[in-house]
Amino acid sequence: MPDTLWDMTWDEYRRYANGYVVRQNREWERTRLLATQMVNMLKEKPISPQQYMPLATDPVNPEEAGKAGESEEEFWRRMTENNFFQRPPAPAPDAE
Repeated sequence: MPDTLWDMTWDEYRRYANGYVVRQNREWERTRLLATQMVNMLKEKPISPQQYMPLATDPVNPEEAGKAGESEEEFWRRMTENNFFQRPPAPAPDAE
């Protein structure tokens, strides 16, 4: 409710928002677990919930951390090719 929101302190709001995120993450973990159990009933070799549906809250394997995503150069090339953004100019070197 708006009255409740405007009566909150910043710390209360931050804690409320954090609690919401934690509850949503738990819901996704529950959904993933149930789906994995259903899939594993039909498979000979069971898979883990993380293999079936990776979530942003899963711990990152250090070996795979460097492989994930694209480089900044690749990102800007893709954005300019699709006419989404123009690359910002490079910062000028200091005259000092």
